[in-house]
Amino acid sequence: MKKRIAIILCVLLLAGVPVFAATEHWIGLGGDYSFSIATDKDSSPWNLNFDVTEQAVGFNIMSYNFFNAKGAVGLYADLGFLFPIKEKAGNGSWVDSDSPMLFNAIVGPAYRYNISKSVTFSTAAGLNLGVWSESGSGQYVNGRLTFVTLGLGIDAGVQFAIDNKFFIRAGSKFGFDFGGHWSVSGNVGSLGSSTGDWVDGYFRFTATPYIGGGVYLNTGKKSGLGRL
Repeated sequence: MKKRIAIILCVLLLAGVPVFAATEHWIGLGGDYSFSIATDKDSSPWNLNFDVTEQAVGFNIMSYNFFNAKGAVGLYADLGFLFPIKEKAGNGSWVDSDSPMLFNAIVGPAYRYNISKSVTFSTAAGLNLGVWSESGSGQYVNGRLTFVTLGLGIDAGVQFAIDNKFFIRAGSKFGFDFGGHWSVSGNVGSLGSSTGDWVDGYFRFTATPYIGGGVYLNTGKKSGLGRL
């Protein structure tokens, strides 16, 4: 399962790597703070609770790729790694989180707008995929639990071009997940081994502000939108 997840995430990120020499690439690295709220209908028959509010910190690798050095339309890909720090179940109290690291990927069409010669606004929307997996041994779950979320991901940010090679960027990602699927390789109560199901009525909203920097690639001097 780990290998499958790694392959899927790598493919999604590499989807943002352009194959035409005329394109323009932006590659960035940012630090994240994430706040998420997830709700579901009663999942007590499985003794699994996905109704959780969570805070996390982490980082993301971002790629914007435009089909033309001066074009406004392109392709976006982002791979995030989030480490939960606080969580609460339902209306309970905040506690330190022991949840595993969350992988998150977004891929979709992108758009940019030139605010000035050195400032650019860019945004993108597309498939949002989240995955976490952990091993556990307890009263109800004994084995490896993997949870996958699917929905819409949005990125919006402003970047300042330091020069023709480097930029600083600040923005936020938003996730609207409408599907959550859990699977277990092991035992879940009376359900037996290697079982799984979609979570009934699952919805998760995530806001992830970030700040970071990056480099421009495959761009001629003074070419491109929103460049020096």
